[in-house]
Amino acid sequence: MNTNTRVSFFLITLCLSSCGFPGLNNRVINSCSFLTGECLASPTLIYYQPDMPDRQIYGEHFVFSFSLDLSNVKKEWYEDNTYVDKWRNVPSEEAFLTFGKYGQRVKNEFDRIYNAFSESYQASFLNYFSFITILYNGGISLIADKEFAGRKAGVELGDLITCHPMYHSIVKETGIDPVVSYIPIIPGSPFEILGIPSDYISLLGGFAGTGIPGVSFSIPIEDKHLIDETVSFELNIPVKKVMYLTWINNKLKEPDAPILFRDEVLHCSFSTKYGLK
Repeated sequence: MNTNTRVSFFLITLCLSSCGFPGLNNRVINSCSFLTGECLASPTLIYYQPDMPDRQIYGEHFVFSFSLDLSNVKKEWYEDNTYVDKWRNVPSEEAFLTFGKYGQRVKNEFDRIYNAFSESYQASFLNYFSFITILYNGGISLIADKEFAGRKAGVELGDLITCHPMYHSIVKETGIDPVVSYIPIIPGSPFEILGIPSDYISLLGGFAGTGIPGVSFSIPIEDKHLIDETVSFELNIPVKKVMYLTWINNKLKEPDAPILFRDEVLHCSFSTKYGLK
């Protein structure tokens, strides 16, 4: 499968997984997110605790989901029609005020890039996206305090991790497992508009319909069984935080300014209500 075909499939897959189909008397709320590294308040992840066993399992996988600790984010309405209310999550005014007298210029350039990116997605039959400029390129670590998924307590589980099973079709078609997201970095995709290097595995994105980027992944169940048992975990995910607004500001002054990365380790100490043995 060539690159263009793979990209098309990737976009169509996202479209099918995220677009609503309005009925005659229903309105669809469509919320997109384009957030930047400046919006990450801290590297602490917040674990989503399923309250029922069937919400811990998706297909044949034990799933984990986390929200990010975000700040300087605003939700704003930007379009309305008969069936769809469109909102977007973007950096707030406070994020641009940090650039002083250049703040409005940075905001104007951000909006220009947002519109170009959004138009590219619409041209690909998509009306939804959710991401933050945080890049993953391997190294995830997950350690449990009890036996889990056939591994003894204290033994690394990171090599068992795959993306949320909702997006396994992306892995099959592209050969790239985004691991902690649904957005693999694929040359030729609309993400090239952002100017972010493509030599990374994935860009952090949210579940379809949630509107806010987060982290999600899974571990195959295989011949194991879900049991009622509290298991405590330590999760560490090394990432590159792209200070995208700062980069925009630098480029306005110096067009060839290099993209600005900051190393970060997303972390969470959490417990599940269920084990896997």
